[in-house]
Amino acid sequence: FSLFYLKGVSPPEVKTTDIYRGVMPFIMLQVLVLIAILIFPAFFGMSST
Repeated sequence: FSLFYLKGVSPPEVKTTDIYRGVMPFIMLQVLVLIAILIFPAFFGMSST
């Protein structure tokens, strides 16, 4: 939902698709870290039990 807030405060020439494209690298990083935590829980200090 925060992407719509960004659209509200951005200049009129910035499209919603531009905002979505801009956040994709951050979303991909979050997904990669989540996968890493699921695969290697002990590395992140979590027990595997």
